Amino acid sequence: MHYSPSKHLTVEHIGTEPMTARQHEQAVTALAILITAWQHDQNRPDSAALLPLPGAASDTDHAA
Repeated sequence: MHYSPSKHLTVEHIGTEPMTARQHEQAVTALAILITAWQHDQNRPDSAALLPLPGAASDTDHAA
């Protein structure tokens, strides 16, 4: 999976549950990574650049 600014996602529902401190830290870190990737794309003249998401399997991980 790669981040692509040309793809739009729609959030239909957000479930809420109490979080542990560690879960909260992981959520904040993930959000910071997404914001940084978005800012990076905003500053690139070629906005078609794809950035891999941390922890996501790359295309090369699934060799046929």
